[in-house]
Amino acid sequence: MKFLIRNFGDDQHCDTPESVIQTLHDRYAGKSVSVIKTVPSGMQSVFYVDVPNDPSLSIFDSFTGLLVSTETLIH
Repeated sequence: MKFLIRNFGDDQHCDTPESVIQTLHDRYAGKSVSVIKTVPSGMQSVFYVDVPNDPSLSIFDSFTGLLVSTETLIH
């Protein structure tokens, strides 16, 4: 499973759900970005997320308001 965080050309590849969450907090704090998950079959899923400025706060789905976690990115 591979991930691509996209933000208007400021893109970042990640290999694990944990690295996605860490990269979002480290590099995209205070922004709304998309996370594209590609599974081995080539199918892709897109998540639109809001990243808070404070890394102790959770990341939420931009449309549903639901929590985005490593478990969310795996399923």
